[in-house]
Amino acid sequence: MLRSLLIAFSMYSRIPVPRAEWKEEDMKYVLAFFPLVGLVITAAEYIWLSLGKKTGLSAVFMGAVSVALPELISGGIHLDGFIDTSDALASYRTKEERLRILKDPHVGAFAVIRVVTLYILFFGAVYEILMHGSAAGISYVFCFVFVLSRVMSAASAIFFRPAGNKGTLEAFGKAADRRPVIVMLAAEYIASAAVMIYIQPIAGVLVLVASAAVMAAYRFISERAFGGVTGDTSGWFLCVNECVLSLCLAMAAHLL
Repeated sequence: MLRSLLIAFSMYSRIPVPRAEWKEEDMKYVLAFFPLVGLVITAAEYIWLSLGKKTGLSAVFMGAVSVALPELISGGIHLDGFIDTSDALASYRTKEERLRILKDPHVGAFAVIRVVTLYILFFGAVYEILMHGSAAGISYVFCFVFVLSRVMSAASAIFFRPAGNKGTLEAFGKAADRRPVIVMLAAEYIASAAVMIYIQPIAGVLVLVASAAVMAAYRFISERAFGGVTGDTSGWFLCVNECVLSLCLAMAAHLL
């Protein structure tokens, strides 16, 4: 389990950890430990927002750093998947051609357009949360979005059909010891959901409903466009999910 933890952090973050060999038996619990990277991001967001409020930093600066923190900690691996998947989805080609585009190192115009749009919306949502949601505790609900998104991304690798491109995500899914991994992911989901609902019940429930809707849409899109999920589509889902949940919290900030 310790080696699985090290593999999870070395794969999905820039946090320095001791190196571990990628043997199949050492990858049994990688997906279960993946959300712990989100917990590190949550802690960093919480510390940053608390520090910003105490020191009187502007919402613009606080929002900019909050948007950058996930990529600084994760190393941009999920954003890379978002970019590749955006290119493939914009091609309107066959499943085989789309899978080929996922492996293409070049970046197309549509990927640039969509990643810029993603960050404009993400920053706007975080700014609204900071401006109008702090009193209701919504800014702290936002911090736990990064755990929830990774729990659901890991769950999709377990429960959704793989595209069969023999990528890293498929390797983690096949190597997973399903029963304990599912139990661990369920516990992480319940814990993150409980904390968000405890902080702000309406906002917490809204996030859970929205994340379930995004996950259902992800399954439909990935199976129709690629025949299943891949590591790139998983990164696309995580980025879209975090953005959508932030937008929902921004709207909740005005209502509450």
